[in-house]
Amino acid sequence: MKRGIDNVTEQNKCKKLVIADPDTGPVGRAAENETYLDGQIPQGPRITAGRDVHMKNVQGDQNQTINNDYRQTVNSNNINNTFVMGDMNAMNNIKKWINAPDSSINFIAAYDKITEGTGEWLLEDSRFIEWKEKGGLLWLQGKAGSGKTFLLTKAIASLKAKNHDVLYFYFDTRDQGKAKMTYRGILASLMLDTGLQFSSAQLKSLYERYNSGRDQMPADAMKSTLLDLLKQGSLSIYIFMDAFDECKIQDQHLVADFIQQLLRLGINIHIFVSCRYPANHIGMNAGTYEISLNTEVVEGDIEIYIQQSLQSRE
Repeated sequence: MKRGIDNVTEQNKCKKLVIADPDTGPVGRAAENETYLDGQIPQGPRITAGRDVHMKNVQGDQNQTINNDYRQTVNSNNINNTFVMGDMNAMNNIKKWINAPDSSINFIAAYDKITEGTGEWLLEDSRFIEWKEKGGLLWLQGKAGSGKTFLLTKAIASLKAKNHDVLYFYFDTRDQGKAKMTYRGILASLMLDTGLQFSSAQLKSLYERYNSGRDQMPADAMKSTLLDLLKQGSLSIYIFMDAFDECKIQDQHLVADFIQQLLRLGINIHIFVSCRYPANHIGMNAGTYEISLNTEVVEGDIEIYIQQSLQSRE
């Protein structure tokens, strides 16, 4: 029996956690009914909801910090690892509640089909460069099949590669759920992505405010939330909208008004829209910068595509 007790004691020593709160320091007593991994009172305070807690694993010499945003930072032998922890189910529930269409599917599908070497002319175009530096609206107009989606995707990839804050939405008539054709769809998508980038805590607060997701969020509330989240972000944000013409006709004026509101934010907003029609054709004010994809503009890309297609057949 003694040997069994010794084994349990050794196991408890290995499991022992020393918990310390940087604000209040150690405490001398534990409240009743508290349970600890080794059955003993730790050298620090109890874990309090809503507080950051620092933990030291005696055996593994690991310092751990549990933060309120559901991330856990572990420092072990000078190696830092940050990983998502805590209430992952809660965040999944929030995503299901917002029910945003996933435009990353469109981005990957387009990106994987880009012919190497094409689209470079856009990145070097003086209008694109000035828009990238000064902000405003860049309107890319071209007929169906002219390469608008690939060019917009190329621009997104170039900015993401330089660690800019980028948001995007692809209107898409092929979407089975039809959410990628609607005003509500773009609001939900941009609100979720912006919240995940800048304030996941605010998304959690919204979820709780709407009866833990049992009540739906009106489109106007989504828009005001999105505008507020954008103000909390960086001073320079890039927003891309592909195939504006594939938005439902009855929703196009709402999206157009939304774009104008984005441009009036007190931050450096860069908006890139691709469409079959000129900006004024759908009731939008003329874009700050406009690029029309005529045959002469895309001639170089066409030649590169043909050459690479022929080479792949050899």
